[in-house]
Amino acid sequence: MDIQVIDSFGNNLLNPDVSNSYSHNEIKIHFIINGEKTFIWEPLMQFPNRFHIYDDFNSGDYHIRIFPNESENEDLPVTLIQWDINDTDTIVCHYKRTKGYVTCDYLWYNEMYIDPALTNNRHFTIVKEGKK
Repeated sequence: MDIQVIDSFGNNLLNPDVSNSYSHNEIKIHFIINGEKTFIWEPLMQFPNRFHIYDDFNSGDYHIRIFPNESENEDLPVTLIQWDINDTDTIVCHYKRTKGYVTCDYLWYNEMYIDPALTNNRHFTIVKEGKK
């Protein structure tokens, strides 16, 4: 899923040129596994920290791509995005699983349901204050 993060003035908080933007180095992804918060680092993966920040078509329109918890052992796998030491958001997914195929068919962001009919490939925008 891809998330655009802006402040109330429309400034992109993933753009390193914005003064109160979130730093790639501070963002951490945690999964809730068996009720425990677990930092995720998968060194053999292309994005070992389970996220990737990219500039959409070099336009300055930055997004974060999150690779959420897909655990088969959890009914509703939980992913935590720690933006910085003071700010963490929660993603909960319900997955449709078929042979060789897994898709998040229901998504909640900080307990708010994200309707797939209103998003483009699970791309949505959130409004935050930015780093304090």
